[in-house]
Order: sequence, then C-alpha cells, then structure tokens
Amino acid sequence: MKNLRVLLVYPNLSMMMAPPVAYGIFTKLLKDEGYSVDIFDCTPYIGEGTSVDESREFSIEDKDDPIDVAFQSSTTEEQMIDMMQSRPFSYEEDLGIKSLQGLYEAFESKVEEFNPDLMLFSIVEDTFHQALSLISLIEHKHIKILCGGVFVTAAPDLTISHPQINMIGIGEGEQIVLDVAKCIDNGKSCEGIPGVWVKKDDGSIIKNERGPLFDFTASIPDYSLFDSNRFFRPMGGFVYKSLPIESYRGCPYTCAYCNSPMQQTLSKESGLGTFVRRNKDMEKMRSYISSIVEQQDPTYFMFVDDSFMARPQAELEAFCKMYEEFKIPFWFNTRPENVSVEKLKMLKDVNCNRIAYGVECGNEEFRGRVLLRKMTNKSLINKFEIIANSGIPFSVNNIVGFPGETRELIFDSINLIKQIKGYDSLSVTVFVPYNGTVLRDVCVKEGLIADDLIIRDMLHTSLNMSQLSSDEINNLARTFPLYVHFDESEWSNIKKAESTSPEGVAIFNKYAEIYRKENFELNQDDKRLQEDTSFLINTSIPLDFRVGQN
Repeated sequence: MKNLRVLLVYPNLSMMMAPPVAYGIFTKLLKDEGYSVDIFDCTPYIGEGTSVDESREFSIEDKDDPIDVAFQSSTTEEQMIDMMQSRPFSYEEDLGIKSLQGLYEAFESKVEEFNPDLMLFSIVEDTFHQALSLISLIEHKHIKILCGGVFVTAAPDLTISHPQINMIGIGEGEQIVLDVAKCIDNGKSCEGIPGVWVKKDDGSIIKNERGPLFDFTASIPDYSLFDSNRFFRPMGGFVYKSLPIESYRGCPYTCAYCNSPMQQTLSKESGLGTFVRRNKDMEKMRSYISSIVEQQDPTYFMFVDDSFMARPQAELEAFCKMYEEFKIPFWFNTRPENVSVEKLKMLKDVNCNRIAYGVECGNEEFRGRVLLRKMTNKSLINKFEIIANSGIPFSVNNIVGFPGETRELIFDSINLIKQIKGYDSLSVTVFVPYNGTVLRDVCVKEGLIADDLIIRDMLHTSLNMSQLSSDEINNLARTFPLYVHFDESEWSNIKKAESTSPEGVAIFNKYAEIYRKENFELNQDDKRLQEDTSFLINTSIPLDFRVGQN
C-alpha cells in the first residue's frame, strides 16, 4: 500500500541538542519504503508541561519537589553550566534557539495534524516517564506504538509492565522498525517479529527472541526532519553546525558503570555473535560523510562512538588518509590508554578539534576492582603528558558517588586530576545506576536502590550511603572543579561552599566566578596559546608536536 504514516517521537531532556543517529537512520529506511514520515522532537520544550492529569501514576508526583522545580525552570545544559562543566552560553543569543512551553499541547496537536498509523519512541531511562506521559495523551486514538531504545532493551519486563506500553522492540531497532511498519501497512499482526514483544488483550506477553544484528554501515542517516537550529551547538568557545557520525557500534570495554557492555552480553547470549562492530571500509565512510555534507553542510562532526580510538593503528591511518579530503573539525570520546604520539599527530593533521577522555576515578585499586578499569595512575599521568603535548584541546571526565565510594576516595580523584595539565575543561557527574549496568545490580543487592527504580534525574545521585550521603555526593560533584583548580590552602573555604546555605552559596559563587574567568574567558584555541608550557616534561616528544609549535 505504501501509504503508512509514521510519526517518530523523540523524548529528550530539555535542550540537550545533539540529534540522535538512530532517528536519522529510521527516517532513511522508512522513506526508502515509500512511507510518509514526520517527527515530534521534545528537545526545545522546557519542563514537562501541565496538560497531564496529575492523579495518574506516571505524572510528576510532587510539584514542590526541588529537583522537579529545577527541571521546570532550567535546562539540563544550563544546570551543567552552573556546575562549571562548560563555558556559559545563551541558546537564543549564541545559537538562535528559543525554548518552548506547552510540550503536551504541542504533541497532541502534532498527532491530530499528522494522523499517524504508527508511532515510534526510542527511549533512554531519563526520558521514560516523559514518554509515558506523551503516550497517555493519545491512548484513546488506539494508534500502534512501538517503543525501543537502550532502556527498553535493558529492562524489557519493567518497560512493558506499564499499562501504556503494549509493544516494544529489544536490541537494534532498524530492522524491527521496518518489519513492524510493513506488518501494520499490510494489516498483519506484529506478534511474530524477531525482537518484538507484544502485550495481548488478556495481559499475556509474546516475547520473541532478538533478530540478527543490523549492518549499521549500510544506511546513511537522513536528518531532514529535524529543525535546522537543532544542529548548532557550542564547543570550546565556538559555535558550530554539528552533525553526528557513527563509525563504531558497541564498546570493547566492560566498565561496570556503563550500559554499553550489556549489548555485547545480550548479543552473545542470544547467539548473535559480537555486538561490537566498526566501519572498516573507508570507501563506505567517505560516502557516508559526503552524504551528510551534501545534506546539511556541517562545520563540525561529533563521532558518537563509545571509544573512537579503540581500533588498530592501521585502521586509524586509513581513516585519516580518507578524511584528508574533508578536514571538517571533529570531536570524539576515547580512553587515555588508546593514545600514542603517532596517533594523535595523525588526527591533528586532519583537523581533530577536541577529544574527551574518561578517568572517572583516581584511586587505581577502586577503579580496577569496582569499575573494572585496570590502568595505573602512573600510566594515566604519562598518557596525559602525551595528550597535553599533542596540541589537541581535550576535556577530562570524572564520576563521583559510586557504591562503596568514600569522601577520601573522591579526594583521590581530585588529587589525580590536579596532576593532569593542559585540559580545556573538567567534567564531573554523579554515578547514575542505570538499568543494564553491573553497578546497578550491586546497588540493588546492597539495598541502595529499589529494583524497580527508573532514573529521572542524571544530575543528582539516587544513592544515600551510610559513609557518603546523597547531599555530600551532590555537593562534592558541584565543588569538585574548585578543589582541583584552587590550591589546598583554599580548601577549607571550598568545603564551606559545599553547603547550600546562603553562606555556602555565596562562597561557591565567589570561587565559581574566578574559576570561570580563569578557565572559560578564552576560547579553547586562545587558551592553549596562553598555556604555561612548563608541564611539557617529556623531551622525547618531537618539538614540532608540542603546543604552539604547529
């Protein structure tokens, strides 16, 4: 029939701007089948709106709760700026983006106007309650709704136990989306589709095994449904038109706080083989990048791979050779142990503009035993000398509030980061016990969280431990950059800034103002030019590879 109307719904935290690759791929696949496709994007909307009946179990239970009030009045990005995670910016003045009110009213209007036959929701845990609220508004229309995503795959039984959810897809969604759309278009049941769970009228659930892995290298995303303003984002003091690129699916590492290893485990348990795959065909990568350039004319790329440099050097060399024809500035995440002088020089030569490195914890025994990251502090410091000497701006990521962590262990992290020189920004977040992570199971076993907890807030801890209260974790996350930046002679005052009393807030604001001035007044390039290069200890690194020399 080819007249199916499919509405992609993107639940999201307010103003978290990076568009998802998955929705671009869904758009491409569905359009290629001849279906009508549109999108409702929750990103520009502030707060959760007021249209939903507050007596329902899935609505915001307590409008006086300070966390919910904070989310009503500011975006996640703005809260992160307040915590000194990045340079201050204005959505409207710097990005030309106006935030919106009335999420639920706008959603109802979109559904009424587009009149979809099928709706697709890809859900992460933080946005699950928002998705439930949206679905509840249109239940009376009896539209077929498929929910998938990382959270659904990690907790399928918990997801489908909610009365609003009648069909879910577990595992990779591309083939599932196509199969469900074709069945609905042809008036057939979805009950036999691999990877699909269907709740029947009597409450019983049909649970199909996962289907084969999708060749993610075979489909180039189509981002045409997103508002053009969605691609603009600040990075290192500049504003770019930034598009996501996927060159690596899955992660070869097993970090206990991350849900990426879950995909590898589930894939192997299902007999599907390794989930971790890379796009090794550089002609395919060239075609992919060329298509995105033709579509959107970006000025920046964000490689969304879990660990971009966890690939053989020969493959990285082939990538850099291919990318010479583009040289569009780009960013990625990786681990410090993957770097070498040669690799970073290759990347810099093709305009690698910024790299984010995860350290997460500064106590190497705890890091290895609990987080399953086995690298010595000495090795980390040596790697960060190479990183600092590369001339590529970089950020360092940390997490506080792991189960079993103490204040002393957090200060081990602070003291390790104080030994790392040359970074442009320092990211500190609280540990979040997401479904699908090893440490979530630890938290449940130790009674730190309920086994049915669904995370709603990524910026405040869900743990309240006897040795480290939730308030102390949140306040240490907030002041962590100050402890790192200022001399220990200031630490007694910074400890006062951990308090949320009027005096504590005043002290915090005083130090935060100095911190922002000394760290964020300049853009990342000018800041590097003014860096004191006395930290360049390793004289074996070629002079033409040092800061300011090339």
